[in-house]
Amino acid sequence: MLPITVSFAGQGDSECWDDYVNTHPDGCVFQTYAWRRAVESTYGLRPYYLMAKRGEKVCGVLPLFLVGGRLFGRVLATCPYASSGSVLSDGAVEARSLVEPAIDLARRLNVDYLELKSRSITECEGLERHTDYLNYDLPLGDPETVWKSRLKKETRTSVRRSEKSGLVLEQGHHLLDAFYEMMTLNMRRLGTPVHSKEFYQNLLRCFGQQADIWAVTHQGLPISAVLFLRYRQEIAGLARCSRDEYFHLRPNSFLYWEMFRQACHAGVGRYDFGRSLKGSGAAKFKETWGAEAKPLYYEYFLNKRNRIPGAQLENPRYQLVSAVWRRLPLSFTRLLGPHLIKDIP
Repeated sequence: MLPITVSFAGQGDSECWDDYVNTHPDGCVFQTYAWRRAVESTYGLRPYYLMAKRGEKVCGVLPLFLVGGRLFGRVLATCPYASSGSVLSDGAVEARSLVEPAIDLARRLNVDYLELKSRSITECEGLERHTDYLNYDLPLGDPETVWKSRLKKETRTSVRRSEKSGLVLEQGHHLLDAFYEMMTLNMRRLGTPVHSKEFYQNLLRCFGQQADIWAVTHQGLPISAVLFLRYRQEIAGLARCSRDEYFHLRPNSFLYWEMFRQACHAGVGRYDFGRSLKGSGAAKFKETWGAEAKPLYYEYFLNKRNRIPGAQLENPRYQLVSAVWRRLPLSFTRLLGPHLIKDIP
């Protein structure tokens, strides 16, 4: 058997990298080069994409970015701003051939820690892990089966009420401005920095027809929206937002059901709700739609820290920023938010 060689993948390697990710059964949208381009072009983060080969054949990939600053520390992390997307390989030997150079890189860059976000355990030595987060997936198929067997009774009732509220579904990249206006409002209310509008623009640009925005309008005004990515037989919801003053019309129920119904008819097999903390309100909301919880394994090599970082929401520094954030003027959060969130992997 040929020996494994590991190198940093550049722009000229994008085709063979994506070919490997797209044909691997565990490949996800966040491991593609389009995600790299969107993150790199928005925030200028430096990528370190490790690619393993046996001869000329790719046998594993590990996408990494150098993230961080003074507030949250410097981190070498997989797929920043995404819930997963760590090592992808032909097997355990190939995985180790990628993780070991990643650990060496973390030492050379003198980062606080290396973070690998994955849906499976890498089983490599020298790593510690936590499982604070769960990823929620909704299996799709026949719309009637999803309606009757997946959705909770209260969710079906909410959908039926929303259908009597005069709501209209609209789709397209032209909805970015309306989407971003709602997103800035929602994120301030949650006490969380908002991404730059440029980040979402770059996602739409880099993913092209794989990316879209769907919005619910009431009397011509967008009141709920979601930006998502299509990948193979999956839809990954990246960001959802809505106007609180229209909550009584249940626009989110209308939006989700229309998405799921149309996705079923289009042959999509799964909707990825993304991650949530165990027992959180967001997790319970996803469960009302019949989403299935699956563990996420966040693994760490601790270079300058004594213990693994917990979920960001439990980080005292994050809590302090969150409390202050809710009290800031909207114009200020729009300006400062992108400078903060780019440093949170």
